[in-house]
Amino acid sequence: MDRRQGDRRQSGTASWRPAWWLVLLVGAATVGTWLAVGTGTAAPQQAAAPVTVAIQVVQFVPQDITVPVGTRVAWVNDGGRHQIVADDGSFQSQQLTTAQQKFVYQFRRPGVFPYHCFFHGGAGGKGMAGVVTVVERTP
Repeated sequence: MDRRQGDRRQSGTASWRPAWWLVLLVGAATVGTWLAVGTGTAAPQQAAAPVTVAIQVVQFVPQDITVPVGTRVAWVNDGGRHQIVADDGSFQSQQLTTAQQKFVYQFRRPGVFPYHCFFHGGAGGKGMAGVVTVVERTP
């Protein structure tokens, strides 16, 4: 009789074990999913391509642009010697002396940012000049 009771306990315990592990597995997967969703572990978005401003002879094309906060602007030289300088000194490029050489700047705050070419323009929109207007992102 003791032997049979022992057998029953063993078989009862053995049949319960797989169900116990299944419950743990499902529970762990559910908690893991909640944590992943709650912490934003989704794949990061790819960075947007910069907005391009062409540097042509003695003008910027387009001359004035409006972009949302966080946008990168790339000034691409079509040739000649140029240097982009913000009127307020917030950004400045190296000298751009060859075709396809570029300067990229990311605008991190809203505002109006007039700029000019050091060699062919001046602050206040003189000569070779342009304006980047940065606005808040809309939801």
